[in-house]
Amino acid sequence: MFHTIQRQLKLFLLIICYCCNFIIGGPDQLRLLKHLLAVNEFKPIARPVQNESYTLSVTINLALQQIINFDGKNEAIVISGWMTIKWNDYSLRWKPEEFGNIQTLRIPSTQIWTPDIFLYNTADEKFDTTVKVNAVVQHNGDILYVPPVLFKSNCPFNIALFPFVSTKKILPCFLISCMTILGFLLSPDSGEKLTLRELEFDDKRIVLIHFKSSEITTLLSVVMFSLLLSDILPPSSTAIPIITVYFMCVMILSAVSVVASVLILSLHNRNSSNYTMPSWIPSEPLLNNSLELLSTNDINIDKKPLEFAVPPATEIHGSRYQQNASNELYTCDTEMNRSELRFIISQLAILVNYSQQKEKDDNESQDWQFVAMVMDRLCLVVFAIIMLLFTALTFLKV
Repeated sequence: MFHTIQRQLKLFLLIICYCCNFIIGGPDQLRLLKHLLAVNEFKPIARPVQNESYTLSVTINLALQQIINFDGKNEAIVISGWMTIKWNDYSLRWKPEEFGNIQTLRIPSTQIWTPDIFLYNTADEKFDTTVKVNAVVQHNGDILYVPPVLFKSNCPFNIALFPFVSTKKILPCFLISCMTILGFLLSPDSGEKLTLRELEFDDKRIVLIHFKSSEITTLLSVVMFSLLLSDILPPSSTAIPIITVYFMCVMILSAVSVVASVLILSLHNRNSSNYTMPSWIPSEPLLNNSLELLSTNDINIDKKPLEFAVPPATEIHGSRYQQNASNELYTCDTEMNRSELRFIISQLAILVNYSQQKEKDDNESQDWQFVAMVMDRLCLVVFAIIMLLFTALTFLKV
């Protein structure tokens, strides 16, 4: 019952406060307000100085409460706080003993002169972002005006190190860039470098590169990160972030590594039927020794032409079971048997020539594979050195 009455009383007081839009002060305060404000109706406009040649000193302080929002893309910041403004108005002075010993008085800021203070680099559509509150006036004319403010200002910043806060943020970028050189460690026979596919459309053969390689995956990931970074960075910036330069270098290296992988695969798949090994490649000492090591399984075949002869007779060794038989086996010297032997000899010569040519082709294919392996390792070393140099320069700038 008591709580119900208490709630009803609070509701009644709220209704009274809402309906009454003014509060009746004491007689001394009303008399003082009439004395100060009814002197001149142009008081909010005129500068409060006794002589126009005098300057009016205004003290301004800003107490920052919080940073509400920071828009890095648009280079804008929103802050809230309290602005403390102090000045002296000679026309708002009184003697406390004449007005009931009133020392201070609160006057609406719209009825007195206030300094025109605006944010120079504001980014808000509304120039006046302060809330009109009462000003505290002392009997000697000192005025204290503390309005709450909400500023939205342009905040251009140097994005050269964006979004790096410390050098530890470069480690993920470096790990992504390392994927570029890891592709050179894969063997061309593994099928993980680049997969070539042939498609036929209207009797036209088209060779497509199937995107199944570490270089292309790294290239696509760097492109994706660059697109995400472009959405974060301000479009009208005068500086280029270090991470953007780093990603551009990694992107170029990834594209070059894809081209290098295609060339290495082209060398790996060459043979003697369509390409001939240049004469200067085996002349190098290192390649010459390595090619000899790879060719240790060669078969030494006599290059002399094969000669076949059939003797007219062959002696047969005697046997204890032999009875009145000749000890010689005579060869049938007919023209038909000679033609068959010539045919067999010619076929054997063809097989020998085919075996020799196949062995030669295999040796040349091994030579091309070794050249591809050397180019693969050379690209690995060169790309690793370039990547380490780019990363070291990035660390030094950060």
